[in-house]
Amino acid sequence: SLPSLQPLLMAIAVLSWVQERSGLNILGNDEYPEEAETRCPLRTINRVAVRVASLCDDLEGFIADAEAKLIKQDTPPSADDLAAIQSLFDHQYDVFSKQLFVLDEVTGDDTVRQKRKHVVTDINVILKDIEVVQTVVKKCSSSPQPLSWVTAQFALLSRYAIPATLDPKAQPKGTKAAKKD
Repeated sequence: SLPSLQPLLMAIAVLSWVQERSGLNILGNDEYPEEAETRCPLRTINRVAVRVASLCDDLEGFIADAEAKLIKQDTPPSADDLAAIQSLFDHQYDVFSKQLFVLDEVTGDDTVRQKRKHVVTDINVILKDIEVVQTVVKKCSSSPQPLSWVTAQFALLSRYAIPATLDPKAQPKGTKAAKKD
């Protein structure tokens, strides 16, 4: 005969209750990662910062791919290529904006407000980078743009600084980090 599941179900119920009351993630079920934890504002901010840093890694690759496609000299990007890039960056904009909405719910003392402001500033920089790429794609979609203009637009991006601002230990890629006294 099978052992009774009753004790196991009771244990899970108790752990769920403790997790709910304490804000601890004992069972590891992060069902609502996009929601702010009102009891643990710093944890919410940290989670968003880690998520944004991870998303930045992907974004950096997407930007490099878009740049490569848009400045190909032999074959300009097709309408389908441009539509795909536009769709990808529209989605990226939504993903990063969603992180801002999570932070909008976060309240707390000065420490919380400072940390929140820091991450919000970073996300706004990222959104501006995405907007630059969206603008380039829109202009290229309406008429071919000079390569010098496209290249100049990509040069405006602050993309290398972003992961470093979120994680003080991270070295910005492609640049030498300035040492602080």
